[in-house]
Amino acid sequence: MPTKPDDPEPQTLISHDFREALSTDVGNKPENLRWKKRRILKALREMFDMDAAFISRFIDTDRVFEEVDMAPGDLPFRLQPGTGSDLTTSYCYRIALGITPELIAEAGIEPTVADIAETFALPVGGHISVPIRLSTGAIYGMLCAFSRQPKPDLTERDLAVFTLCAELLARDIEAMAVEQVLNPEDANQLQRALEKKDFRFFVQPIVSMSENRALGYELLTRFPERLGLTEDIFRRAKYLDMMSSVEEVIARGANEVLECLPDGVFLSINFSVSSIEDLDFASIFRPQYRNRVVIEITEHEKVPNYESFGASVDALRALGFRIAIDDVGAGYSSLRHVLVLHPDYIKLDRSLVRGIDKDSERSTLVSALRAFARLQRAKVIAEGIETDGELAEIKRLGIDKGQGYRLGQPVPYRDALAPPPS
Repeated sequence: MPTKPDDPEPQTLISHDFREALSTDVGNKPENLRWKKRRILKALREMFDMDAAFISRFIDTDRVFEEVDMAPGDLPFRLQPGTGSDLTTSYCYRIALGITPELIAEAGIEPTVADIAETFALPVGGHISVPIRLSTGAIYGMLCAFSRQPKPDLTERDLAVFTLCAELLARDIEAMAVEQVLNPEDANQLQRALEKKDFRFFVQPIVSMSENRALGYELLTRFPERLGLTEDIFRRAKYLDMMSSVEEVIARGANEVLECLPDGVFLSINFSVSSIEDLDFASIFRPQYRNRVVIEITEHEKVPNYESFGASVDALRALGFRIAIDDVGAGYSSLRHVLVLHPDYIKLDRSLVRGIDKDSERSTLVSALRAFARLQRAKVIAEGIETDGELAEIKRLGIDKGQGYRLGQPVPYRDALAPPPS
């Protein structure tokens, strides 16, 4: 059957990447959902020749950009994931309420958005936005794309493509939330805690055992008890797709800790894979502190593409940051991180250190990892040292750097880093 002149080009809607993104079952894996969101945004932006596409999330009275895809090249604006604005003065809000149409060919002549500053400041030309609506009827957020030029060729069929994508995303978002038995209020509570900086910083020393002094400190974050244990908070952040937002707020706050560090001492901070790829570390950390920050990468999040991730790590090194791989020995991923990323520090998982003085197999494995680290010119830090016996065996194996309750407990950073009395 011949294609009608006004039909979309057949290859547009059946591109492999777009089809793969729509059909992928993300399961109970946040990294797969994040990949799906990004792939769909990129496909929609390119398909309809837009300048930006994004998924926003409604949190209280804020609209927060959750994922963003922007056209390459110089644009006079830049949308950043994790940033937000007043929901009530946004296109998203008015479209969700039915005040503004979901499809706008030329925003400059649409009266319902004439009072929104961005309409003429960017300006906004063509605009499509549809709600991501959960089965309860609640609106999670919006799937949006816009161009700076008018788009008179936008049609209702184009809007239908966005609606289909929003429905599929809503299904995956809700299925994951149900699987993790997340309270719908969790995201709101966590967002409010971040906005108010309702957390405290503790530090735990990383010690040179031969010199009996702290070479550095690991940064630990403690939230109010009402939010639960710290590990549970980060687990919820992961499944709520808020990890980058949480880690950025913590990282910006860490500058206060860096101000208190003695000369020659580093601060080690945990970051997830997605944050390392997404965050602007150059703007987060002041230039004078970058060579004193050790970025710890854990194995708890999949690396979708080691080539692009390795490029992100190399860019951080070029800025002066050092790299550590955390939890080495706890699983396959951490060992692959070591092989591919060539870290400055290898942190042995506490499961290898626990009872090492009474377990010859653990001792043999740690010895082998130390030998491998020497080949990579990486320094080894043994985590979780809690007893005199573990400490003695770690020293016997030639490992000089350690961390754990036997060497120093976590304490509020101002207590640990207070200047000595004059």
